[in-house]
Amino acid sequence: MYTPRITDRHGAAAAQAQADDTGTERQESAAGVVLHISPAGTRQARASQKNQDIDDSDLPDTIKDLLKMIRELKAQLQERTQALQRLMADTSLSDEERSQQAQQLQAEVTTLSGALATAMGQLTKAIKEANLSDAQAGEVAKLLA
Repeated sequence: MYTPRITDRHGAAAAQAQADDTGTERQESAAGVVLHISPAGTRQARASQKNQDIDDSDLPDTIKDLLKMIRELKAQLQERTQALQRLMADTSLSDEERSQQAQQLQAEVTTLSGALATAMGQLTKAIKEANLSDAQAGEVAKLLA
C-alpha cells in the first residue's frame, strides 16, 4: 500500500495519502477532510508533472501537444514491447495461450508504431509551418530525446 507523508514547513504531518487495492488514492488532511483520487486522475497528475519540461518550453502550443503525444506513445510502445518480451519468456503458459496473447500484443505494438509515425509526421509538418528559430528547433530535438 502506497503511503507517502506530506508535511508542512514545520515538519508536522499535514496530510497522508494512501492507495487502496483498486489504485484509488485517498488523501486525508489533519482537519479530517478526505479526498479520493481515481487511478485515471492520479495518472493524469503524474503525466502533467512528467511533461513539465515541454510545458515550460518556448514552443507553440500545437508543437507542445504533439511532443506530449509522442512521449506518451513512446512510453506505451515501450511498455507493450516489454510485455511481449515477458510473455515470450513465460513458461507457465501453453504454446497456444502464448501465441494468442502474443498476437494481441503484436497488434497493439503495430497500432502504436503507426500512431507514433503519424504523430512524428504531424510534428515535422507543424515545425515547418511554425518557422521555428534555431533555438526552438534545438529545444524540440532535446525534448524528443
